Amino acid sequence: MAVPDEADSIGATTMLAELLRSSTGEPSSTGTLRRRTVRDLVEMLVNALGERPAVLVLDNVTGTDQIRWVSQLPTTIPVIVTSRRRLRPAGFEAIHLEPLDGHASTALLQALVEDSHQPDGSTDSCSGRHGQRTTSDLAELAVLSGGLPLTLAAIAAAVNDRANWTVTDHVERLRSVPTLLGVEDALSESYRRWPEVTRDLFGVIADWPAATVPTALTEVLDPRSTGDTEVLVAESILQPVDETSWAMHDLVAAFGRRRAVEDLPVSRRSEAWERAVAWYVQRLQAIAVAPTDGPHVDGRSPVEWWRAERTNMVSVADALAPRGMHHALVDFGEAAVSAGERFGDYDLVLRVTTAAGRSARALGHTEREAGLCCGQAQLHRRLGHVTQARRDVRRGLRLLEEDPSDTPTRARLQLFAGVVEFTSQRYSAARRHLTAAQRTFEAVGDKAGRMRSLANLGIVEKETGNLAAAAHAYRRAIALIDDDDAISRARLLGNLGELEIERLDLDAAVDALSSSAALNEDHGALHDQGVALAGLAWAHALRDDHTAAIETLRAAYTLAEDIGDDLLTSTIECRGGDVQRVIGNHVAAKEAYERAIHQCQQLDADYTRYRAREGLAMLGLEASDPLARTALLDLLDTYQRLGLSDVDRVRRALIQDHPAMERM
Repeated sequence: MAVPDEADSIGATTMLAELLRSSTGEPSSTGTLRRRTVRDLVEMLVNALGERPAVLVLDNVTGTDQIRWVSQLPTTIPVIVTSRRRLRPAGFEAIHLEPLDGHASTALLQALVEDSHQPDGSTDSCSGRHGQRTTSDLAELAVLSGGLPLTLAAIAAAVNDRANWTVTDHVERLRSVPTLLGVEDALSESYRRWPEVTRDLFGVIADWPAATVPTALTEVLDPRSTGDTEVLVAESILQPVDETSWAMHDLVAAFGRRRAVEDLPVSRRSEAWERAVAWYVQRLQAIAVAPTDGPHVDGRSPVEWWRAERTNMVSVADALAPRGMHHALVDFGEAAVSAGERFGDYDLVLRVTTAAGRSARALGHTEREAGLCCGQAQLHRRLGHVTQARRDVRRGLRLLEEDPSDTPTRARLQLFAGVVEFTSQRYSAARRHLTAAQRTFEAVGDKAGRMRSLANLGIVEKETGNLAAAAHAYRRAIALIDDDDAISRARLLGNLGELEIERLDLDAAVDALSSSAALNEDHGALHDQGVALAGLAWAHALRDDHTAAIETLRAAYTLAEDIGDDLLTSTIECRGGDVQRVIGNHVAAKEAYERAIHQCQQLDADYTRYRAREGLAMLGLEASDPLARTALLDLLDTYQRLGLSDVDRVRRALIQDHPAMERM
């Protein structure tokens, strides 16, 4: 099935509607089908195809938006996409076909056009059911194709399918179609009269590997250029895709690439590419830290910029190593990690960083290759590939074995090694790596790195039941936080407050949680403020300050309702059950726990659901319910399987209820 030739102007719903009409043969109008959602149309197409073998051919696609739905198809339906632009949609293998020269075009066409056997059994490559086919006819067809392989294949198919047409008929028909030959004739005159700077800019843009060129980038490709982009736009060499990017027709680009090879010095092309990569690196660094809704980069928010340029960046990265631009590729890969991690494009950035790592190795830059290993470990962990993340970290640390000196890269690898080992529940290894990381960060003077290492070390100590060591690590981390990083301070104070509740140092818990709630409120972190208030209410209840507990809990409920945060509400319900149980309102506690369990089931909030089930079981234990002990034993098994420190709290409750269980 093929998309109509006018695919240039159609969207995904129209494309799917046309495919459905052609696959089913039903008279449903395209307009009726277009009122369906893309998901519905994909499901209808899959059902229409059923078990029939099929290949979808989407011809002349102009943008990835037209074909994002392809990822929803089952893998049993192969899809072929052709485009005059260099698209790189996720999940596709991209094959770029350069125009062939005249001799190769003619030879390919000769091979593709079927030879007919003469009645006497002989063959003649210049005659057959298509009439006389002279070499000059085929050569002219090849020229008219522009040397484009897919066009040659289409011409050969048309010649073979139309028995009543001669090759000359096809030649006459194609003479009226714009081709590379016609483009060259039309452009050559303009090219000759352009000044050198305009010709150079044209060559550089034509050489650009991505489907589109950002308008802001064209301004930095050649510092000599002043108004030359406007010349190319005025003569329709560059065509606007939207307000922020240009595109160039593939035939125009093919002409420009050949002229660039002939006329543009290699050094000038390399300089333009270096400037382009520096432009991308600068923007990647900016969007990695900018607020989601601003400031705008080249007229777009950080999210919009990333979405618009993500596939272009892969095209650029793929083109750097073959050009020997290894330094630029390493810069590019390092800058892409933080931005890609922020916007969740892990697979795409892994592709870039893998290529960058090979370039760093080719340059002998061991330190930078090790740094890229750390970036890849971060991305693999985000994807849930913990084993691969551990391999990445170990490879990075091995690269640094020959030079034992303390460096920021070694510190980052040690820190992330600790995080990965903690995720794998290898707590001793995590403690060792994190302790080493905070020492290395101290040696290189990175206070923020030390803070992150100690904060993670506190989490490890808490999970292994070393509550005093965890509190010590948290307090050391808090002392290292700069005054302007209030959010980090608030988060760590919240962790410390929860820890102090477990240690039953309730005055310290109230101080830490009160400070956390206030800091979060001052900086608009309302979800974290609600969590801190819920913990503070529990600390007040344990301290027998029931009035303060109820008032604080009520404030937490009000906040969650005001901001419409269901996840926060489920957390507060669970804590509300704890508060009511401590106060002695068992009916209210049971209702709060049950509400929390119901909400958590809808939100897939497993940990809070476990805690609410634990609270219900504790209520039952206090009421001598024989089923409560069974429920706690089930939770004990769950906590042990997940490697959670909550095991100790449940075990203590079971032993207190039934001392003989201490031998378990």
